[in-house]
Amino acid sequence: MSTAEPPDVPGVVFGRMRHGRVGRALRAHPVFVDSALASMLGLVALPPTVDLAGPSVVALLLIVASVAPLCLRRRHPIAVFAACSAAAVLQLLLWVQNFGTMSLLIAFYTVAARRPRRMAAAAAVALTALVAWFCVGLPDARFYDRIAVAVFLGALGITAGVLGVNMNTRRAYLTALADRAARLERERDQQARLAAARERARIAREMHDIVAHNLSVMIALADGATFALRGPAAPPPAALSDPSRASSPAASPATAAGPATNVDEGLARATRAVEQVSATGREALAQMRGLLGVLRDERTEIEPPPSAASAAGVRAGAGVRAGAGHTAGIAELTAAAIGTGTGTAITDPTGLAETAPQPGIGDLDDLIDQIRQAGLAVRLTSAGRRRTLTADAELTVFRIVQESLTNVLKHSGPGTRARILLRYDAVGVEIEIVDDGRGVPATGPAPTGGRGVQGMRERAALHGGTLTAGPVTGRHDGWRVTARIRAADSSSPTSPTSPHHPDTAQETLEAGKS
Repeated sequence: MSTAEPPDVPGVVFGRMRHGRVGRALRAHPVFVDSALASMLGLVALPPTVDLAGPSVVALLLIVASVAPLCLRRRHPIAVFAACSAAAVLQLLLWVQNFGTMSLLIAFYTVAARRPRRMAAAAAVALTALVAWFCVGLPDARFYDRIAVAVFLGALGITAGVLGVNMNTRRAYLTALADRAARLERERDQQARLAAARERARIAREMHDIVAHNLSVMIALADGATFALRGPAAPPPAALSDPSRASSPAASPATAAGPATNVDEGLARATRAVEQVSATGREALAQMRGLLGVLRDERTEIEPPPSAASAAGVRAGAGVRAGAGHTAGIAELTAAAIGTGTGTAITDPTGLAETAPQPGIGDLDDLIDQIRQAGLAVRLTSAGRRRTLTADAELTVFRIVQESLTNVLKHSGPGTRARILLRYDAVGVEIEIVDDGRGVPATGPAPTGGRGVQGMRERAALHGGTLTAGPVTGRHDGWRVTARIRAADSSSPTSPTSPHHPDTAQETLEAGKS
């Protein structure tokens, strides 16, 4: 028959288990425990009373009056101490001596252990007065005997008081530890929620800035192709390539109509295909914005600082700007959580952000070429000498320009011109994107979800900057986005041969059609 082996340290493990069960049982029934203590003290006080004074009713009543209040000592320490003190006074007046007066020490210990120290001090004064009364009233006692009794009883009282104060201090210490542990647990949960909110915000920004931009360009190109295909039909290719066939009498109208019909049918099919591309792009863009709404938990959003809040409005005749009326959501929450304000970016726990190629200011030419192919005229202007920017700050500049041009492309329609200004100073770089808002969208603006401007504000806030977006003041059309990004080192300008930033005051690039 096999038996389970005992643990490595059976005394400690089993002792703790037994102590734990007993301690829980005692704490669960305090009145029962105190009643047992009072009964034991009464039994100890009974024999001397019987031997010295006989079984008198007064002596028994005094014993009961001394020990009975101990049953409620934990619930009402002050009242129990007062009752035990009153019983001790009666014993001194009647001079009935028994061990029931020891209940006064237990009551004093309870006051010191469960009540503030000022109450314990008052109880100590009352106990000292009773001890002095008892010592002075001792019959046929010499002075030294009275001093010895006073010292002995005083030592008992001091011991009870010290034990009580120590227990009170220990209980307060354990309560403080429990409260601190609860606070640390709450802080840990808050940090976990902040980390999740930061990651959701980062994913939402990247998805919006990358996917939404490409989808918007695709929609614009599809709309432009649809507009071109719906224009006047070109001459049949056969007539252009063979003039003799076009003037030959043998070429009957029915024969010439065949190729033209085929061309018209091909154009119709191409038109339907391009329209389907445009519709599919809009559907994908709407679904992606729905996903961004799930990623961005609105319950974690708070109001931005007054400096980051911008005046937002509605473009006259061109639809609502993407997110111009929304506040900077969790930008302030993220900045407060990771201590930003000096250009520190969100930490990537996977390390993929460090190895993945990220666009920067040097990639603005490619971005402008892509926007130009979509039919938007763009002009890029740089002023001042380029300051040192971190890779994350350059990515922020690129994303702000990209999102602003995407909004112009979506909401302004054909014929709109946009101007980009990068102005460098000792603090960092200021980005300004302004458009004239001419024209109307060919097929109506794409649905907006309010994520673009919100994401731009968050990116600027992560680098200690600000962003404002709103209509151009004093004009009935046009939109302006202004952002400021702080440089990592405002004292060391980069080489003047950097792209877009020569020693000259300005560089202008013209793109698009006039």
